[in-house]
Amino acid sequence: MQQARVRELELKLDAIERAELSADDEDDLQQSTSPFGPSGGAKSPAQGPAEVKDRVKCGPLVLSAMRASGFGQPNTISGIAVRADPPMADKELTNLAALRGKIVIIERGGCTFTEKALRAVQAGAIGVLFSNTVDSLYQPEASRANTAAVVSIPIICVGRSDATLIPEGGSVTLQFSVEVPPV
Repeated sequence: MQQARVRELELKLDAIERAELSADDEDDLQQSTSPFGPSGGAKSPAQGPAEVKDRVKCGPLVLSAMRASGFGQPNTISGIAVRADPPMADKELTNLAALRGKIVIIERGGCTFTEKALRAVQAGAIGVLFSNTVDSLYQPEASRANTAAVVSIPIICVGRSDATLIPEGGSVTLQFSVEVPPV
């Protein structure tokens, strides 16, 4: 059933793309799928790029993070962390009930970030925390145009060792902060 729901969401994305995008729009989206630009920082023509200081808080821990590009909403949320099963969410999730209303931790690899995010949305997760395969930060990007129309939950990425510090069932805050430098 979950695979059918993911397929349904993919078809919805296809319909949105066909209805809203011209060939020129498609080219533009392939060059920059994020309203925040390739660096993830919000841009204002008059003020230049902003510095993004995203973070994940878990008790006394404050972990550096990077927001997703092209999908998800940069809304600060708090919730309980639950790891996806399978960990990469590269196939049907087996712990659907445990993910509903939670922030799901998903490991990088196995399939696209869009597929992973769609599975989290279908499971009823309120946010996604991607764990990179190495300790550096990485900006997950949507693999399809208009993914934000279907995947509207906050999505963020942390380094691998930082993700291991977050306990199963621990209280987590995904915090998005955009600071615009003075003119």
